[in-house]
Amino acid sequence: MSDIYFETAYGQLYEKIENGKCEVFHYIGEEGEVRHLYIKKEIPFRLEGEVYYDLVTPYGYGGPLIIRVKEAGKSTSCGGFSTCLPGALLGTEHHL
Repeated sequence: MSDIYFETAYGQLYEKIENGKCEVFHYIGEEGEVRHLYIKKEIPFRLEGEVYYDLVTPYGYGGPLIIRVKEAGKSTSCGGFSTCLPGALLGTEHHL
């Protein structure tokens, strides 16, 4: 990746500023590959005793990066990514 905004080290610079942890979710499926870098911040309030998080992106960065996608898989690549991302955030990531 040639753009600094997509580098993990760039995201890690914002951990202290955002009071969170830089994480990367890397989805690889038959139809393509998507990488999403974000800062995971604990929300300081509990709802029925549960901890919730907010995901923010480092300054200058705006969301998932599609690394590769098969022409026939364009409509399903993001579907697989969005299906797997919540499980990864909850610690129940499934590898495809």
